[in-house]
Amino acid sequence: MDVANIVRLIFYTVQDAQYLASEVGTISWLVGMHKDELIQLHTLMAQIKRHFEYMGIDYKFSHYDSLAISPLHVHRSKAEHKHAIFVLGNDLASVLSKDDLSGMGRTSTRMQELAQRAGIHLMKST
Repeated sequence: MDVANIVRLIFYTVQDAQYLASEVGTISWLVGMHKDELIQLHTLMAQIKRHFEYMGIDYKFSHYDSLAISPLHVHRSKAEHKHAIFVLGNDLASVLSKDDLSGMGRTSTRMQELAQRAGIHLMKST
């Protein structure tokens, strides 16, 4: 399976989870994750980002980069990693949506909404 198919699989899985989460009005699928699981997801998404950069895809991940957090920052809070996952997910979905893949534009919009919610929750918890 090539990288593009793996990325599609990840985002379709995320999209399904987002639909379920929206049905109950929460992001419970991430709330129940342990910090180490979030860091693993963050690591996978950061690897996809690096792969896109290596492939020469012209996209600036400025919002994610401005967070100054990476999966290696294990000392950072669970909420900070969750916020970074949503921001990076939004950026990755935006890259994919430029290729007109079905459903990716909706995923980008949903990831942006979740990033905003996680950011608000992060501000409240600090």
